[in-house]
Amino acid sequence: MDIIGHKKQIKYLRLVQKNKVLNHAYLFSGPSHIGKRAIAELIACDELEVEKVKKSPNFRRIKPEIDQKTKKRKSTIGIDQIREITSIAAKGGLGHTKNIILIDHAELMTIAAQNALLKTLEEPGSSTHIFLIATHGERLLPTIRSRVTELTFGPVPMNEYPEDAIKQMKKEPEYIQRVIQGRPGLLFILQTEERVILEEELEELRNIHESKPYKKMVMIDALAKKTTPELQKMLDDWISLYRNEISACKQEEVLEAKKLLSQNVNKTLVLEKAFL
Repeated sequence: MDIIGHKKQIKYLRLVQKNKVLNHAYLFSGPSHIGKRAIAELIACDELEVEKVKKSPNFRRIKPEIDQKTKKRKSTIGIDQIREITSIAAKGGLGHTKNIILIDHAELMTIAAQNALLKTLEEPGSSTHIFLIATHGERLLPTIRSRVTELTFGPVPMNEYPEDAIKQMKKEPEYIQRVIQGRPGLLFILQTEERVILEEELEELRNIHESKPYKKMVMIDALAKKTTPELQKMLDDWISLYRNEISACKQEEVLEAKKLLSQNVNKTLVLEKAFL
């Protein structure tokens, strides 16, 4: 698995692996698409001795589930999901090996879910390692954060990106740098069909920002139908990609909107506050 950037964090993790002192729980925090999950899975592959984590019965990834009624991803990780992995952690890995549990978007755990996870963090099994992946690690309970080793991940300089990957984009370096904003994951998205989705979503936000008030209301009503994680990701990408075009005041309003969304405040009201 090729990882772009984050040499310091990888060096540290390799060292604790070599010395067989890998901690029972880690919090990887930083912007979306930065490479946090990729590094967690890299370590998981080593610990489980597999090429891909999906091939191991001792790897479990938790993320917001799909709502069976709406067919959309839920905005939280519930207590039942966490109870399931705490049971797995207590039993230990199959075949006398290790368990690796990865909780994606960990800040979306409900308070009840976080409290359920606490017991496992307080009484960790010797064969279980848990990786919490979060864009906003500060939103986790202090009791959670005090029981994990936290590693932060920041933007990766352009000189650390493979030249071949940049050339395949067939775009000007200035455009690539503006879009990626130091986030390796976006480089791969821009090489796939997801690029179209990303650009359409960002254009939607840009139109709202630039439209007259009466048009904004209609657009906001349509946008509010998206799930909370979808909206948070869109707002995060919008600020990153158009930072130079958005006033500092507006950036603060959008960041506040992201925070309110995580608190389950009415989505329409939050978007109106951010864009009207």
